Amino acid sequence: MSKLKIAVLRSDEPHHQYLDDVLSAQFEVVASVIEPDTAQSLKLLRKGRKRAYFWRRFHSMRRMLFGLSSYRQKYFNRIEIPSNTGYTTIRIQVDDINNESVVELLKLSSPDITVVIGTSILKPHILRANNGDIINIHGGFLPYYRGNHCFFFALLDEAYDKVGSTIHFVDEGVDTGNIIAHAIPLQCTSDTPESLYCRASALAIHTLTKLLSQLEQGVPLPRIKQDNTGRTYKTADRKLQHEIRYWTKWTARRIMNQPRIRNLSKLKTEKK
Repeated sequence: MSKLKIAVLRSDEPHHQYLDDVLSAQFEVVASVIEPDTAQSLKLLRKGRKRAYFWRRFHSMRRMLFGLSSYRQKYFNRIEIPSNTGYTTIRIQVDDINNESVVELLKLSSPDITVVIGTSILKPHILRANNGDIINIHGGFLPYYRGNHCFFFALLDEAYDKVGSTIHFVDEGVDTGNIIAHAIPLQCTSDTPESLYCRASALAIHTLTKLLSQLEQGVPLPRIKQDNTGRTYKTADRKLQHEIRYWTKWTARRIMNQPRIRNLSKLKTEKK
């Protein structure tokens, strides 16, 4: 297969920028579209979804006050990015990932693969604008944890074998497309949802890069169909009582010094 042409649809978190940088260093990134987190929040307000807007802002403030945003920024700033051998031809910022300018850009750039991370849910007209496959990096272990805050809820459930990110194809559902691979981080007693999320995100980004390099050499991407197991979590599902329950459990575990190394850092790739 010839050199892949890749489009990136992303938000503006540090790991989203890191994904863009890593792909641009190795492939021909023909377009990069950024839908900022603030734009996603304001879109909820414009649509009258005040409850969803409140909880999104609540968790943004929580992250800032407890230093989680700073932790994520520092984590991805210290990871070395490969020297640039690829390039990005067009980079734009939009208020809505589903607007017509994105459709036009995708049709114009005609990517072989579109990689998505952190955006609003893609609507059917965006999906149809892509000639090639669309791949998402999801911060949760599919099919069991869909939607948002998946690391938190997996840990709250003490489902330690279901803590990880998932690389999957995008369809018209929410995190329901065929699975390509899981990225499972090392776990230890002192870990938090944030530390595990960052570690798994970095692992997923480099795993995807490796798989795309193999695709250029003619090796097809793995595909495994999801079942209906699991649950989809919304931002509003993570409330104060969940925080209290989780951190009470976390504190008790630290005091008792119970080991919780459950998985080695590894990649689970599944094929038909």
